[in-house]
Amino acid sequence: MLGIFIPLERVDIETVQSDIEAAGALGAGAVEFLPLYYYGESLAGPPEGADWATYGFETPAFRKVFKASLQAVKKAGVPVDFALGANQGQGVPAETTDPGLHWDLAPYHLEVPENGSYSGQIPGWGTGKLVVLVSARVISSSQIKTPASSTFSTSAHNATQLVLQGDTLIEHTNKVNADGTVFVSLRNGTANANKYIRSNSQHYLFAYYQYQDLAKNLDIESNTTGTIFDNGSYTVDHYSARGAEATKGFWETYILNDIEIRSLLTEVGTYGWEDSLEIKSNISWSPSLPERFEKMHGYRLHKYLPLLMYENNYPVVQPSYPGSIKCALEEQHHGNGFVNDFRAALS
Repeated sequence: MLGIFIPLERVDIETVQSDIEAAGALGAGAVEFLPLYYYGESLAGPPEGADWATYGFETPAFRKVFKASLQAVKKAGVPVDFALGANQGQGVPAETTDPGLHWDLAPYHLEVPENGSYSGQIPGWGTGKLVVLVSARVISSSQIKTPASSTFSTSAHNATQLVLQGDTLIEHTNKVNADGTVFVSLRNGTANANKYIRSNSQHYLFAYYQYQDLAKNLDIESNTTGTIFDNGSYTVDHYSARGAEATKGFWETYILNDIEIRSLLTEVGTYGWEDSLEIKSNISWSPSLPERFEKMHGYRLHKYLPLLMYENNYPVVQPSYPGSIKCALEEQHHGNGFVNDFRAALS
């Protein structure tokens, strides 16, 4: 693999071309064009003098080197693979209002008073669009601990594990008022009221909100906002077609509009690729997931979201934060079937 890193103006195009041609002369089977920017500065700071707004992914300066590299690849007679975006390729520069950018699902909870009723604003109101409000009876509670990670400089993390009674999971979303307030009585007016009259019963309300968190795969800030290149590269939605559409639209507008680049990629390009997700989130999510889930599995996802709020993000890059609460059902398989169905819908 020949990696090409161009954060600074002093990158010499002739040197880049000669390196590619030399690799071809030595028998290289292919060239890989990887615009790596210190992993978005998550593992190291930017080099002195770096100006991502001017020399970042698919800026005019970047395209100049990209085109020269493709010309050298053609001359060397080797094919080329190229990243779809900066770093691992998870996204592209974009307007922050683009619906194809990454979505997150934020979980909130509160304990219902002992009388089995709650009146007030639901937890987390204002975070994003409410997806569902669910109640459940808690059978037991304990503490679990996740280890620290030296690779990502994260500390150990404590979480609460709740065992829920499966047949007490109830949706209350339609009761929530426009200002986020709700009145929920778990003892009256529900088919499962008898399950809530036991002494010393503990109940929780769980609220889930979807929102675009504007996660970046090239995480930079600048004081200028004249173009979409000024603030790095945004991760796109990986669980619906909208993310692919955002990436496709960017390439067609800012890269493939150059006739020579389009022609060269047609001649020598093989794979446009993405390395790995490496996206931080609370819960892996896209607004289209509930509909896709129901089509695949024949039942609604919503009331089972409490089972999905732990270890359903990307633990490799956030090993100390799989979630703050882990819920399981009291039954033999602890509700793992619902978790597996969710992960199948993600893929």
